[in-house]
Order: sequence, then C-alpha cells, then structure tokens
Amino acid sequence: MNSNDWRSNSPVGCPRSVARMPQEFPSIPALPVVAAFDFDGTLTYRDTLIPFLAQVSLFKLLVGLALVSPALALLMYRKRGGDHGMALRESAKQRLCRVVLRGRRQADLQELAARWVPGIALRPDMLARLRKHQQAGHRVVMVSASPDLYLAEVARRLGVELICTGLETGDGRLTGRFSTANCWGPEKVARLESRFGPVGAYELHAYGDSSGDAWLLKAADCAWLNGKKVAR
Repeated sequence: MNSNDWRSNSPVGCPRSVARMPQEFPSIPALPVVAAFDFDGTLTYRDTLIPFLAQVSLFKLLVGLALVSPALALLMYRKRGGDHGMALRESAKQRLCRVVLRGRRQADLQELAARWVPGIALRPDMLARLRKHQQAGHRVVMVSASPDLYLAEVARRLGVELICTGLETGDGRLTGRFSTANCWGPEKVARLESRFGPVGAYELHAYGDSSGDAWLLKAADCAWLNGKKVAR
C-alpha cells in the first residue's frame, strides 16, 4: 500500500476543516521552505504510543502504566513544567518502553508496525496540507516524540523525512532505552536545527496540537495549532 492508498483509506465521515486553511503558497519563496508536522494529535486524532504498546503486550503495558502512574499524576494534575517536568516526562516514557519492549526482536516489532500503521486514522485536513507542501516542492518532516519503531513506517508511507525519539537496539533486540533524547518541547527545535540548520536559514511552517509543540510553533514563520493559524 502506497501513501496515496493510505490517504484514500482514511475513515469516511471524519470531520474536515480544509476550508479554514489557505491552500496556496508563494510560487517563488525568498527562502527554501521546511514544513514540520507533529504526529500524535496533529496528523492523527489521538496518541499512538499506548495503542502500539498494547499491540506488543497488553499485560506488560498495564504493568508499565502502574509503575509510571505516580509520574503521570504529577504531570497531569500539577502541570509540572520546566526542566524538571521534561525530565519526569522522559523518565516515565522510557520506563514504560523498557517494561514493554526490552528484549523484543526488532525485526518482529517492525513487522508488527508494518501491519499496524495502515490502521492509524489520519486527519484529512492535515494530510491535505502536508500534500500541498509536497506538491509545492517543500521539504516535509515529521517531528514527533513517538518512537522510530513505527514512525519510520509512517514516514515511508507518507514520503516525508523523520525526526523522532530513537529506541536503542543491541544484537537485534530492543534494550528498552532511548538512543536519543525524548523528542518533545525544545528538543524538537534542537533536532530540527541539527537536521536543517538554524531556523532563520529557511522559511519554517510548523503544525502542532499541544504544549509539547509550543517551542516549535514559536520558532516558526508560519504556525498552526489545532488546524488554526497562530496570530503573530
């Protein structure tokens, strides 16, 4: 199944909001254009990490969630921010991945991802926006905190570049550790600049839906939050 097939198989009857987003780009931009899309909640309707981990092992996922529930409670109810909040978020996520994924064969998980990814419901409005950037010849990249384990398959199907959280492997098996920093918050901008150079060297269009995208949207020349253009 190619990326166009995946687009055509998006659920019928999903809400569309293409009309509220302009579909034209300058034909000759002063700078090259990079379009950066968050994945969970932006290109999709909801989070994808927990559903994927459930496919791997529902029992281990439930064990992992019980272990990280105190940290999740702090993040949700006390709204811990700053460096401590980001460290807490990364620690909880890494612990959850370690419980579910450690020791699993990478090849088996990649096969699972190839079967599972086509079932992810994509937002028609955001997908149309992504395609418009591609048609205009812009460089399009997904910038996500979700792991490469299945996002590599998503990126391949959509025909976009990928910046995300990497998972460490050893002897063909997952160690349960990250091979990169958690690609969330300011890390998204750092990784984007590592790939493309300083944001001032290109015209950045950024699309997000949550507090984890705030730094990316602030750095952008043109920012979209939950499908609506951010006023400057």
